[in-house]
Amino acid sequence: MYTLIINHLTREKRFALVKNNVVEKLFIQQPKQQSAVSKIYLGIVEKVLPGMNAAFVDIGEEKSGYLHRDKMASFVQAEEDGAESVSSYAHQGERLLVQVEKDAAGTKGPRLSGIIELQGNHLIYMPRGRYVAVSKKIEDSQEREKLRELGHEMKEPEEGLIFRTSSKGTQKEQLLAELEQHRLKYNEILQTAGVLRKPGCVLERNSLIDEISEEIERLEINEIIVDDSAFKVELQKKFQCSIQLY
Repeated sequence: MYTLIINHLTREKRFALVKNNVVEKLFIQQPKQQSAVSKIYLGIVEKVLPGMNAAFVDIGEEKSGYLHRDKMASFVQAEEDGAESVSSYAHQGERLLVQVEKDAAGTKGPRLSGIIELQGNHLIYMPRGRYVAVSKKIEDSQEREKLRELGHEMKEPEEGLIFRTSSKGTQKEQLLAELEQHRLKYNEILQTAGVLRKPGCVLERNSLIDEISEEIERLEINEIIVDDSAFKVELQKKFQCSIQLY
């Protein structure tokens, strides 16, 4: 079992994963080194490249992003077998929502996905994802199948859901309530994007929260210690763990 110690009051944010009094991982977030991963943008397709089966998308940043056909919402939603060229799923000048999967590096722009993911306590919601998946940390095959069936029952055909580890044993009503919150959030994103006249960010991210979420999903963490009372409240709303203030 791990203890997660978070230093949030200083400009440089840090957290440490401790097991048996040994620090196994130290994460440091510099103020000027914020990652764009998970940010959502309104983008405009600049160029479609059939030879690469991809498109370059202007997101209002220094470098345009790279969007492969297989990551386009229109491709995922299509009923075809996927043999069509990227030109069947995107055209120059098209406005679309994209999410950063990988930061820009060197001469390369960010890698994008048109399959938007909104992360919650128990669910990852994909408004146009289509499929249902269950965290691999839920090992019980009956529980996994139960969640898959529930996911198909809860979602609309075009939607996608990923059940996080914490969804195990969670009441259906609680999962439905979270799903509805995700839908409302996505509608807000669409409204924000709808009034933009040029490419730009429509949803910022908290990279520290995202990193912490990944560790809680990946590891058995039984205690969280934080130095910021306001951040403690934010964590308590999101995670079902013991949280102490130091």
